[in-house]
Amino acid sequence: MNFNLKGLKIAIIGGSDPCSEILDILTGPELKELEMKVLLVADTLLHLKGITHAKKLGIPTTTDYGDVCRLEGIDLILKLKNDEVLGCILEKVNTERVSIIDLDDYQALSFISFLRTEEEKISIKKKIYANEIHKEKIIALFDRFSKNVIEIADKKNEHLNAVVGKMSEEEVKKYYGSSWRRSKIVNEAYEAEEFFPHLGENGKWIFFTAAPIKSPDGKIIGAIETLRDETEDKKAQEEIELHDQELSKLHEKYKTSEKKYRSLFNNNPNPIFIIDCQTLEILDINHRVENNYGYSKEDLLGRPFLDVCDHDDDTVKEGMMGLHSGESILFTKRKHRKKSNESFFVNMTVVNTTYSNRDVFIASTTDITESVEKETQLIQAGKLATLGTMAAGMAHEINQPLNVIQICSDLILKMIKKGVKISDEELGSMARDIIDNVARAAGVIKHVRDFARQSERALKKLNINDPINDVFKVLGHQLTMHSIEVVLELNEDLPQIRAEHNRLEQVFINLVTNAIDAMDEKAEKVEGSVEKILTIKSFTREDEVIVIVSDTGVGMNDNIKRKIF
Repeated sequence: MNFNLKGLKIAIIGGSDPCSEILDILTGPELKELEMKVLLVADTLLHLKGITHAKKLGIPTTTDYGDVCRLEGIDLILKLKNDEVLGCILEKVNTERVSIIDLDDYQALSFISFLRTEEEKISIKKKIYANEIHKEKIIALFDRFSKNVIEIADKKNEHLNAVVGKMSEEEVKKYYGSSWRRSKIVNEAYEAEEFFPHLGENGKWIFFTAAPIKSPDGKIIGAIETLRDETEDKKAQEEIELHDQELSKLHEKYKTSEKKYRSLFNNNPNPIFIIDCQTLEILDINHRVENNYGYSKEDLLGRPFLDVCDHDDDTVKEGMMGLHSGESILFTKRKHRKKSNESFFVNMTVVNTTYSNRDVFIASTTDITESVEKETQLIQAGKLATLGTMAAGMAHEINQPLNVIQICSDLILKMIKKGVKISDEELGSMARDIIDNVARAAGVIKHVRDFARQSERALKKLNINDPINDVFKVLGHQLTMHSIEVVLELNEDLPQIRAEHNRLEQVFINLVTNAIDAMDEKAEKVEGSVEKILTIKSFTREDEVIVIVSDTGVGMNDNIKRKIF
């Protein structure tokens, strides 16, 4: 931890109590001359003391750890939190330029002690530079403002008696002559730690430091020795060590549990994504995602989850962002994309939950491409069967314009054979009839071809009245032949829906065909004339678009009703 604090730009991860104390020191008046700046404090838990204190100090806060990696000009990251997600996120940090200090609870206390020492050093230097440099005056200064026991050269200050009750020279020479070590915190300083059994009722732990005092030109003008009573700290450390032992046991159990979880997570037969609730960035994936989607873990971590979804499908984002904690949602037949840009269909379940002390979405997908393809083939077979039913109507719809074309053509030939001149007006009228009926026949053929084409399962915005009206292009003649009256009550101001035109048209064709059969069946059972009326209504109710198809046929018995859905 031997580094220069001057001008550091710092980010803190973890808003626990030590964070609050560190912020007080870093932003306090004593270290102001070091021109340090705290750029950001990050934690997913907004209620922690460090987060609330940072906000009071006007320091930016975030719940997205990735924001730390995106900071420009950062020099130091203080990591006060142990979070699984952080490992992956901090891998992106350029450690050649940015230092990361990982501090557990005990190390955080040591770091705070280091900062307090820096505060004291600066305070001492200010007092020294403000006065003539004589040992007696320096000793008097230390007696006024030092929190620790301090010895300069061979003189003692009055704090020493409060701890040891004896002259400093006697104690120093007696106890720590061979136990010094180079300080890891203060440059050019030494330190020692000894237990004095005769001090107090049960003895005391005393921590010594010795460091040179230098003038502005770098010359050594004296030395500072501090003696700090660490008895309470030692007791706290012993308690922490006992606590650490318990934590170590729990950690071993946790690692075993984590291995089991990871095994279950990675060997789950379905791809699983862990997604940030606010940004929708991917935080973690299992091995099945790599196998099914073709991406590596490094490819996906930090990327928006919607990158693997159909970009035209806004309902996934809307559905996910509307989830509350503990709620889940099922998305069926959604198009996803592999790294190769190949599309496939999935059913996707998303749940809003907590993972590593942060709110996340867990999305599990099931590949249903094969089922969708088989369903599409069945639908296509159904369309072809429907085309067989529509054949008579299509023949009529095509024959009508052909008859008009035939009549116009025959009339022109007869007039030519007789040598009768056709007026420009009459010739133009027949030409327009031919053109209109060619377009009509071409329209019928195009409609049939579009209907028979295999669906791409692309949902598009449409007015539901359009596929309803198209039904009568192919079944209009059949309705007339069966003496069925059609009543259309279609709301012209319907909102658009997302659907497939052809599939909706097939649904309505099936309903109308069933209605024709039902009314014919009733006519066969009842003597005399039967009123045959087909009614189709479209309207809105609250946020729904509703279509009702009804007829005057025999209806459905209870057995058939149970099979509808």
